[in-house]
Amino acid sequence: MINGGSLLSNSVVNNRSVVHLYTINSLATDYPAIRNTQFNDQSILILETNSISSGSLFIAQGSLLNITHVDNESTEPFSKLPQVTGNVTIENLNLAGTALITPTTTLLEDDYEDVENNYQQQPGPVIVTRIENLTMQPGSMLSLQGYIPHMQFNLLQINTLSGSGEFMLDSHLAGGLSDKMVVSEHASGHFGLWMTDSGHEPVTPKRVDVISVNHGDAQFELLNNNGVVEAGVWQYTLQHEQNDKHSHWYLSNQQPQSVVAHDDNLPERLTVAPTSLLSATESSNVAHNETPPESLAASPTALLPPTEPQSETDIYPPTSHQAQPVLSRSAQAVINMASASRQILITEMSTFHQRMGAVRSHQKNLSVWTRYLKDDSHHARHSGTSFQTHLQDLQIGIDKRTEFNAGDWLLGTYVSDSKATVQSGELTHGKIRSQSDGLYAT
Repeated sequence: MINGGSLLSNSVVNNRSVVHLYTINSLATDYPAIRNTQFNDQSILILETNSISSGSLFIAQGSLLNITHVDNESTEPFSKLPQVTGNVTIENLNLAGTALITPTTTLLEDDYEDVENNYQQQPGPVIVTRIENLTMQPGSMLSLQGYIPHMQFNLLQINTLSGSGEFMLDSHLAGGLSDKMVVSEHASGHFGLWMTDSGHEPVTPKRVDVISVNHGDAQFELLNNNGVVEAGVWQYTLQHEQNDKHSHWYLSNQQPQSVVAHDDNLPERLTVAPTSLLSATESSNVAHNETPPESLAASPTALLPPTEPQSETDIYPPTSHQAQPVLSRSAQAVINMASASRQILITEMSTFHQRMGAVRSHQKNLSVWTRYLKDDSHHARHSGTSFQTHLQDLQIGIDKRTEFNAGDWLLGTYVSDSKATVQSGELTHGKIRSQSDGLYAT
């Protein structure tokens, strides 16, 4: 253990050894430090309040760096006050193993019981950790953990970032909160991003910033299942925007949709009606040069923009994204299952329409009938969600024609047994089994 003004310099730590830097007294002016140190063979380095790593720090594959990012001397554990940043500073970190940035305190049983109330309170100040230069090796992982009792999330400040590795961040999308990374100078390489969310459902979904890079060509990819984070009924994806040389990555439940960019070669007036003003059938007719729908024939100017003066951005939208909300896979599956039941009912009822035609074609007073149905349907919505139904249904019925003064009546009864499978995308499947009987008359 290294405390006070002690220094570990130019060392190689092996054989699962543990090095622990901590400050005994928060009033001390000398802080524990390491310089030019390498950790191998599943060794562990623990950095607590005011710890300093100067020169180079190498964490080999299988070894662990644990940064406790709050000052447990200045903040009483489980008090009503937010945690105070522990001021841990690392100059040059070469990470091939795992790094954890976590609170010093462990939640008590009462904190677990009150966790729902924690998510309802106002967010506390962010907890800052500084790494001047971070190089990550393939297979490395840097994980951030917030302090939920006071809704405090992390801010990881980095001067330069390079290499290839993975980050894991906490988020509370329902409150628009998340751990964040800021690279103030340059970033290069390819990195994966895991998001661990509270799971609460956002009432009003909003954009949540997670990564900001001042300059560089670094790329970040969301590694969660199918590249999405689910919060309640909403689905978030990692999206990227660039302003000059500055890059930002953020989580959004809006699915980007490309729109027409400004083109100097386009005529001054548009000659194609915006598809948002046309029905799906009308848009299809226009696209295939078929006869225009009545709504357009009655008003030829419907194809033209309003005659009132418009700004250039109104006529030629800039290159951006028109977005629409995206439901989570679980919410889509529930909606699809409800829609599938209606589709199955419509398919089964088609039997009785066919039965009426069969009755008119013969004069038998008493008939026994059976019908086997097989239906494969694909359903798509404008929102982009779709599902498929595969139905097999066996129906048996008996009916009798009866004469009345005003004409003939057909009275009958039937039983039905059907099996259906519902597939929503590639991951969600469901089955519907129904057995029914009933009476009919016409």
